Amino acid sequence: NSLSATVQGTAIAFTFAATATAAGAPTTMTMLAGSNNQTGLLGYGTNVRPAVTVTDGGGQPVAGVSVTFAVASGGGSVTTATVNSNAFGIAQVGRWTLGAAAGANTLTATAGVALTGNPATFTATGVGSTFDITIQNVGPAFSATVQAAFDSATAFWQRTIIGDIPDIAGFSFTAGQCGTGSPAIGPVTVDDLLILARFDSIDGPGQVLGSAGPCFIRTTGRLTIAGTMRFDTADVAGLVANGSLNAVIRHEMGHVLGFGTLWSQTAINCVANLSATGNVLDTYFGCAKALSAFDSIGGTSYTGGLKVPVENCGPTSPAGCGSGTVNSHWREPTFFNEMMTGYLNGGVANPASLLTIAAMEDLAYQVNYGAAEVYNRVFTAPPAMRAASTLIDLSGDVLRIPIRVMDRNGRVVQVIYP
Repeated sequence: NSLSATVQGTAIAFTFAATATAAGAPTTMTMLAGSNNQTGLLGYGTNVRPAVTVTDGGGQPVAGVSVTFAVASGGGSVTTATVNSNAFGIAQVGRWTLGAAAGANTLTATAGVALTGNPATFTATGVGSTFDITIQNVGPAFSATVQAAFDSATAFWQRTIIGDIPDIAGFSFTAGQCGTGSPAIGPVTVDDLLILARFDSIDGPGQVLGSAGPCFIRTTGRLTIAGTMRFDTADVAGLVANGSLNAVIRHEMGHVLGFGTLWSQTAINCVANLSATGNVLDTYFGCAKALSAFDSIGGTSYTGGLKVPVENCGPTSPAGCGSGTVNSHWREPTFFNEMMTGYLNGGVANPASLLTIAAMEDLAYQVNYGAAEVYNRVFTAPPAMRAASTLIDLSGDVLRIPIRVMDRNGRVVQVIYP
């Protein structure tokens, strides 16, 4: 095999030579992925699908070797249990779902021929979610529909974020420190997140639906202790009528957790090329977990610029895109109906993709990839034109208020101003 490389416009050229050899008989099987005793949510698939590599005596990958994955303990299940190794010698299970009981789970990978390292045994620990969200209504009583929407959103995020984070004992603050009209709170113990929720008048129908964000975060990890979610009562009836209330509340709860609101924290620092009115840049989210997830859902074909594209209110973004949307959501023209763009798309589902969950992992939450919902997108396709009536504009929903950084003893050690 030969390969030439030429520097355009010059006489500089190089030729590389390589000799291809056929793989020999398979001799060895080694664990490639998912072998590090994963921890996963009971009844869900592991974040990393177990995989093995089959090689010959010279370490060359061997294709076409049949490998069968089977649950050995824990009571879980697998999909696509029997696969042939690919051109890279890799055989990977479709999914390994952990059992319903907490504790150890094991999975074996057995090749159809005698090999060193055959069978391979993978281990994982099944756990229940230990992440707790407390909703405290600080406004008029919730209707049954609103309460159900909050319950649904809380359940979603508690199966998405599953790991406990440090409690804050004796937590308290004075009135107005967590958004306009917020009451004094505490002292209480926060495990793991306290959200003050309120439905009241903001600016009338058809304007800002709501706003949300953190107001207190931890010194360690910079994760949220408490935040606020405020919704305009003038818009609630319309959200209920068109079936969007659940999606809106779930979206805003994501902002309280830190999606788009804590990305720029020093300990996190995932967003770059920040845009502003009159200064559109290729804003992007560059942390590793989200980058990998973006590629896995089709992002390897993305040619629109830097990855992962964040809303920059560019010329292809919906009219009205502004300061409450820019730098804080996935880019609408790229992601369309994904749950965490700055717009909900009417008439279709607005799923939480693997990308959104991975971005929460980049914030240092322990997450469950199995909570991701089906999201299909061809990133090489040009943006489709959609009628404005199909969009529910969430612009202005990121709350810009001071964020207080608190240590485990309840002392405020820093204030981050918007």
